[in-house]
Amino acid sequence: MPETIERLKRTIKVGLLTAQTQIDRIQLCRRPTRAPVILFLGDSRAKAWPAPETVGPHIFLNRGVGFDTSRQVLQRLPIHVAPLCPQIVVVQAGINDCKELLLAPQKHAIIIEETLTTLRHIVEQVRATGAHVVLSTIFPVGNAPISGTKSFWGIDQPEAAMQVRNAVIQINQDLVALHPADVTIFDAAKLLQNAAGWLDTAYARDELHINAAGYQRLNQALGPLLQI
Repeated sequence: MPETIERLKRTIKVGLLTAQTQIDRIQLCRRPTRAPVILFLGDSRAKAWPAPETVGPHIFLNRGVGFDTSRQVLQRLPIHVAPLCPQIVVVQAGINDCKELLLAPQKHAIIIEETLTTLRHIVEQVRATGAHVVLSTIFPVGNAPISGTKSFWGIDQPEAAMQVRNAVIQINQDLVALHPADVTIFDAAKLLQNAAGWLDTAYARDELHINAAGYQRLNQALGPLLQI
């Protein structure tokens, strides 16, 4: 009986996630429209990303899911991208992969390589749908709690934060250097970080997420890249 209950709980959880991130509720692919579809895809940072006001007329859709690693983003591509027929997909993912270093710091090189590989697979699969990919570098992290917030990093704050920051910097450098063909690299990190590679406090909601000013800064630079 306990096993049955646990299976039922897992089934309900999956069902709720599917409902919350439902693919094509209004059947966009079957409705003629002159407005191009632009899709934001990724983790909670993508989920909180508002549509640029300077771009239009477009249909903006968001398929960001909190706590998703790049692997989980890749797994849901078949239901969250292709059925929506987007012309452009903006990808922001990878921070939750880097957070795994908090549990396994000895896997630094492995986590970096696996994240890069998964991001490449995401790009390849999105391009296979016919959409143009705007691949964002991973937003930087903060090294100290914002006033009124609790520290994410805990008692080992300096070391833990440094490990994640270094991984983010390395992945971003590799993404910019690789610059896959027919893919636009949007260097969000460069716009948000300070001279030391940390998230600028002016753009920080907390140590992992950016505030409205941060998204405004990004959208000022992103808008021209989304003109179709």
